[in-house]
Amino acid sequence: MKTKQIIIGIIFLFSTQLLSAQEKGDTEKAFSKLTWVDADQVNNENYARFGYEKGFELKNEVISSNSNYHNIIRNDDITFIGVFKNMKFFFSPGPSYDPTFYVLNSTNKKVLEFMGEEMCVKSSGIIYVTGNMNQVFNVHKKYKIQGETIKEVKQPYMYVGIKDKLKKPIKLYNKQNKSGALVARLPKGYEVEILLASGTKNYLVKTAFGLVGWLTIEQEDTYIMNSIIDGLGY
Repeated sequence: MKTKQIIIGIIFLFSTQLLSAQEKGDTEKAFSKLTWVDADQVNNENYARFGYEKGFELKNEVISSNSNYHNIIRNDDITFIGVFKNMKFFFSPGPSYDPTFYVLNSTNKKVLEFMGEEMCVKSSGIIYVTGNMNQVFNVHKKYKIQGETIKEVKQPYMYVGIKDKLKKPIKLYNKQNKSGALVARLPKGYEVEILLASGTKNYLVKTAFGLVGWLTIEQEDTYIMNSIIDGLGY
């Protein structure tokens, strides 16, 4: 019985992740004027997307298993998406649905590895990515190509944007890490909006009334099967 429950849980988790990936599209929606292609040419799947504009040389080639790129990326089923200036863009679905984008420079050094469902590169050398693979929520990040390297454009907080009913009672404080004054006690079933994240532990939450306060989650709350709210958890 215990083994059966584990198998059912794994199937549920996989289907939830797949549905989540298919329902996203934040990057493609934000940059709809770019040309978008399926990143996975090995399996002809459309869950991972790549966008580009003028200056990008599209390849969309399946890399053979004896290629040196396999030794660098260390993953199977690699698609060589294309080239922008001195950077080469690749994608792999991963061994157990872990879609990952890779960028190598002119010396074939790996300068960016992002596990997620969407990536695009603009002619200005800016790279945008979204995804929630091995993330607590669907992250949005920005990078900039600088010579032979890629630097992340750091954000003060990460946008979360989850609005749903609580699956557990919570407490909100006016400071992070359960410190400062208590702002609100909210029961299970109460609808909230999670606005921002400070790291992976502290989240700024807005109540239905309009109060805001910090929610601090524990390790056991980060798993999707035991999450505080749908959409927040691995």
